[in-house]
Amino acid sequence: MTASLRLPEERVRQLRLGQRVRQLREDRHMTGAALARACGITRQAVNQIERGIGGSDETLAKIAEALQVPVSALYEEPAVAGPSGKAAALDTNMLIVVADAGWTP
Repeated sequence: MTASLRLPEERVRQLRLGQRVRQLREDRHMTGAALARACGITRQAVNQIERGIGGSDETLAKIAEALQVPVSALYEEPAVAGPSGKAAALDTNMLIVVADAGWTP
């Protein structure tokens, strides 16, 4: 018998938000430290948000401004490039389980 683990929806939302912030930051070739400086927050705060821990509405607004996107873009589904180089759907179920276990790529 296989046990199925389901994360609370709020936790899933936080993890996806963190994945999206990291993706947008990396797409702009920004370091976490550079994003932190642009937002007036610590590198540790950026790290926590990218891992799906915390992030006030005010901080997320600062991050969106620094990344030059609307706040709503932080909540869009992240995408990754597939083998063809085209955008492919991200297997968020796998990433969520891995991220919740504390591992980050």
